[in-house]
Amino acid sequence: MKKSVLALAVTAAVFAANSVCAVPVYEKDGNKLNLNGRIQAVYFSNAWNKAGNKDSSLTNSVRFGFDGRVKLNDYVTGYAYTQWDMSDSNGQDRNNSVRIRDQYVGFDFGEYGKLQAGRYKGELYYVGVIDDWWDDTMADNANFQERRAGLITYTYEGHGFHASVTGQTAMDSVSFDGAGTVNLDTGVGVSLGYKTPAFGLGPLSIRAAYEYQKFQDDNGHTSSKDFKTPDSITYSGVMDDVNGYGLGLIWGPGNRNPGLTLGAEYSVRDFGVKSNTDENLDYKSNNFALFVSYTFDYAVTLSTGYEWTQFDPDNSKIKSAEYASVPVYLNWNIVPSFNVWGEAIFRVDDDYKTDTNAGYSRTKFNGKDDSFFALGARYSF
Repeated sequence: MKKSVLALAVTAAVFAANSVCAVPVYEKDGNKLNLNGRIQAVYFSNAWNKAGNKDSSLTNSVRFGFDGRVKLNDYVTGYAYTQWDMSDSNGQDRNNSVRIRDQYVGFDFGEYGKLQAGRYKGELYYVGVIDDWWDDTMADNANFQERRAGLITYTYEGHGFHASVTGQTAMDSVSFDGAGTVNLDTGVGVSLGYKTPAFGLGPLSIRAAYEYQKFQDDNGHTSSKDFKTPDSITYSGVMDDVNGYGLGLIWGPGNRNPGLTLGAEYSVRDFGVKSNTDENLDYKSNNFALFVSYTFDYAVTLSTGYEWTQFDPDNSKIKSAEYASVPVYLNWNIVPSFNVWGEAIFRVDDDYKTDTNAGYSRTKFNGKDDSFFALGARYSF
């Protein structure tokens, strides 16, 4: 029996990921291992460009993960987590591939907080998660939510308060929202928040976050950036550093619990660029989002909101650009392990689509049609 349990645990480690449910695999003497995952199919309208020539596409993906906890002594518990996406058919280069999402190990000190290290989202996600309430289509539209390896984080949660601080170690070829692929040198981040007792719609969560990253500038590990002016002049520079900060709030039950939930967040990344000329190439990526969500009886959730992103260069010769949309989302959790949903995006403003001279583009939406939708079904375990 013990050999069978261990064999299953090894199988779980080979096919890992994350979902809202968890299946216990092993538990003995304070040592726990859980398996979780999801399998889904999503139909995308032709505007989403999942296939050539803007054809409509039905894609499928699977995610597996596991987490483990072991009691080290009366005061400390060790834990670990990993998850992968497998056969995610969002484009030919991702078919039948395996990609790491989150992966970390840590120490849980109970009421004194947690310390962990690995790959996950940075401190700005504590604010950005407010805008991350979609199932699939819009999940990538939420701002500043890239996963980064080389992070070390201490987090405290208690008595309604949240406090977290993160250090970034050097890492090459990081997908960094607002800058493309960059090489990071060092960084630091912090987030603070407070969740009040319930009143009116429910509890009110107030959140703030700040991050600073320094880009590498040695041994050819620089990250370059080119900007074009409306008259086709190109300015080239090297990414130097970035300051990011965000503010947000959520009021209501949240997490698709019954009732009305309201949310708002504003976040900015301010990039410093060393110019090869005397031109000022610094720029900002500004983001703002509002949402309103209501969960009815029978676990039906209807949500909508407003999304706005702006490229704002300091150099007046480089044209700014912005994107704005109204998303609509409908979800039905038929049972806890199975849900179906539909989501649509309606553009209300979009310079990114028409202005090819902008120095920064939201490639997720660049070249897409004015509105698009997706329909999906997911089994979670």
